[in-house]
Amino acid sequence: MTAPEPPGPPADRGASLEPPGPPADREPPAVGVLVVDDDPLVRAGLVMMLGGAPDLRVVGEAGDGTQVLPMVDRHAPTWC
Repeated sequence: MTAPEPPGPPADRGASLEPPGPPADREPPAVGVLVVDDDPLVRAGLVMMLGGAPDLRVVGEAGDGTQVLPMVDRHAPTWC
């Protein structure tokens, strides 16, 4: 009977010691956000605030729920 292997990748297969995720020299991709609100002023304020965040990218705006599904299909946001 052999001993069970320790958790993690086997050392004899050339496993990398790098942590999972994007390489350290590259920034992770921005999170795509679809802003949805029926008030144009509130929507514009949200777009302005979110647009200042380096890790977020506003991919579109919708004024009501009927506009959301086509925009999700077109822009594939991470969040809406």
